[in-house]
Formats: sequence, structure tokens, C-alpha cells
Amino acid sequence: MASSHKETLRRAKLLQRDVLVGLTDAERAIVADGEKGRHAEATEREAHAAQLKEKAENCMDTVKVYERCNIQVAECLRQLGQCLRRLQHTRYAQFADLKVCQQRLSLRSKAPEQELTGDMAQHALEEQETCIGEAREHLLSLEGETRRALKMIDELRNELSKDAASQRHVADRCRQTVAVLMCPTAEAPEDNWQPEPRADLQKRADFLLTAARDLIARSSSACRATDERCKAARQKAELLLERRLLDTEKAAKQLREQASEVDYTIAVAERSLARSVKRCMGKENLMKAAQLDRTRQKLDHLCKTRTAIKLHIQDKLKMQTIDASCRKVTSQSASRPATAGRSFSESALRQRPTEEDPRTLPRLDSESGARNRPKSAATYKSGN
Repeated sequence: MASSHKETLRRAKLLQRDVLVGLTDAERAIVADGEKGRHAEATEREAHAAQLKEKAENCMDTVKVYERCNIQVAECLRQLGQCLRRLQHTRYAQFADLKVCQQRLSLRSKAPEQELTGDMAQHALEEQETCIGEAREHLLSLEGETRRALKMIDELRNELSKDAASQRHVADRCRQTVAVLMCPTAEAPEDNWQPEPRADLQKRADFLLTAARDLIARSSSACRATDERCKAARQKAELLLERRLLDTEKAAKQLREQASEVDYTIAVAERSLARSVKRCMGKENLMKAAQLDRTRQKLDHLCKTRTAIKLHIQDKLKMQTIDASCRKVTSQSASRPATAGRSFSESALRQRPTEEDPRTLPRLDSESGARNRPKSAATYKSGN
């Protein structure tokens, strides 16, 4: 009995020791596993934090790229605005020249038709009108392209700003998540909300900026070419108008001088014919009578020529008045609406010299001249 009792005590002590050793080993294993898990979790958190830091840096790099692109876009918008204003200013300036040209053509439309035949000034005015019309159409098309470019680039700027704000927000969230991950007791948040940057936005920005620079260059070149071409057409028209006015004045002066000589010749011829007819009265001289009749016919042709000269003088005076009025047309007067009473052209034409003007030749009345003209020798002979 005594030996069995001791054996039981020994076995109990051994079992007690084994249990305590097992518990100690289990606790040590649990602690080791916990430390290992915490180390793995910490390693995972650090790796995740490193990824988030890298993503935040990438987002900020994208934001910097967008900011630089936004600076270029803003500069491009400023240049496009200046280009649009220059196109409009050039077109408005050409509109003033167009109104002047149209007013001059309207004035010259009342000129005698024979005066405009082969007229270089008329041809130059028509060329100027065509040149300005084509230039204005080209400028209008460029204005439309510029407005569309402004709209597209403004939309691009909004998209860049929106995407840059989104990327900046992503970078802030990444930094906040990194701060949370660095705290061991905090629970790691989910990052499924992180958007990716748009890869096509930068390509689109480069394409639009390149197209806008090309449009600005084409618009500047078109403005310069339009100014030079329309200025040359305007100077040519004004020079030919001035030259035509001088030529008209010279021709009118020559016609007046010729008309005075013709009037003197007619007066001398009529007096000479009257004396010759009186001398031939009662004489049977058929040769002299025929010669007097031929002279009378030539005198009649000369009187008709004098009438034609009179009409030419009137046409020249009218053309001179019209050309002088054309040279007085300005952009301000051409842009004003016509008055209710009469237009500028009518008032200018009504001020032209008339036949009663002392500067012009006296009126030649063919009927009165025919009444005062002596009869031919054949008439006297038939009467006798």
C-alpha cells in the first residue's frame, strides 16, 4: 500500500510537470505566432503604405503635368482671343472700305454709259469691291474656326482642371490612408475609390494646342495679306479716280475751246453765206449756187457737230461732278443712312454746273439759228 501511494504521488508530480511544461510551450507558441502575425501584418501594411505613397507621388506628378498644360492652355486662349479681335478689327476696317467703294459705284452708276466704257477707274472700283468681298468671306471663315477652337480649348481646360482636382484628391486620400496604416491598432481602409488618370487627355491637349498655334499663324498671315491686298486695291482705285478726274477736266476744257472755235466758225460762215447769197441773187450762175449749197450742207453738219460737242460737254461736266463726289466719299459719310429727302449722290449731282452757268458755253438753239440763217442761193433762185 505504501509503495502504491508513493507511485501515485510520483506520477501526479510528473503529470503536473508535463502539464505545466505543455502550457508554457503552448503559451510560447501562441506568443510566437502572434508576433509572427503582427510582423506579417506590419510588413503588409508597410508594403501597402509604400504603394499608396508611390500612387500619391504619381498623382501629384500628373497634377503638375496638368498644371503646366493648363498654363499653356491659358496662354493659347489669350492668343486666340487676341487673334479673334484682330480678325474682327480687320474685317470691320474692310467693311468701311467696302461701304466707300459701294457708295462710289452707286454714284458712278448715274454716269453716262459712254463715259464708263473702258474706264479704268470703274474697273478698279469693281476689282476693289470683289477683293474686299473675298477677303471678308475668308476672315469670317477664320473667325468661325477661331470661335470653335476657343470653345474646344475651354472645354479642355475644364476637363484638365477637373481631372487635376480628382488626382489631387486621390493623393490626399492616399496620404490619409498611409497615416492610418502607420498606426498598428487602426484598421486599414479600403482603397477601391481611387480613380485612374485619363491617358488620352494629354494627347488631346497636345493635338489641340498644335492646331491652335497653326490657326493663330494662319490668321495673322491672313490679316497681313488682307490689309496689303485691300490697301493696294484702294490706292489703285483712288489713283485712277484722281487721274480720271484730271483727264475729264482736260477733255472738258478742250471741248469748250473747240466749241468756241466752232461757234466762231459758224457765225463767220453764216455771215459769209448771207453775203454770198445776196451777191448771187438774180444771177444765173449754177456753179456758184451748187457751191453755196455744198457749203450750206457742210455748215449744217458743223452745227450738228456743235450739238454733239454740247452733249459731250454736258457728259464731261456730269462725270466731273460724279468723280469729284466720289473722291469726297469717306467711311463716315458712306456708313450714314440716306436722308429722307435726297441721297448724297442726288445732292451732289444737283450742284453740277448748268448751261446757264457763266463758266459754260451759251446755249445753242438749232431752231433759232435756222430761223436767222439766210436762205440758200437755190431758194432765192426758185423764189425769183
